[in-house]
Amino acid sequence: PTMNNKGYANLIRRNSRKRSKASLWRHAYRTYNKMKKVELQQREDMEKGIVDGKITIQRQVPHFEAALVACAKLGLWREALVIYKEVVDFENQRKEASSSSSMNQVSTSTTSSIAE
Repeated sequence: PTMNNKGYANLIRRNSRKRSKASLWRHAYRTYNKMKKVELQQREDMEKGIVDGKITIQRQVPHFEAALVACAKLGLWREALVIYKEVVDFENQRKEASSSSSMNQVSTSTTSSIAE
């Protein structure tokens, strides 16, 4: 069966925190990249209309943090910067989504009060 978000987070975090186990750090980073690939494929399928519904595999803060730890231990600083930029983009998207939803709530309440 396909792994879910929590399973990916646990695997990446557990392997990135091991001491003196570079092979497990690499495995954590590979797993993060696999998760990223699955997420992007799901987004692409939704845009093409192949799949209806919501994205089941989606990277969140625990995934980013564990991948950054693995990259830091492996000395992959360029990759760590790429992940950091993804975190910044992720946070900006969340802020935009929350502000647009709050704006929609304000406009809806304003419209209903005007109608009264």
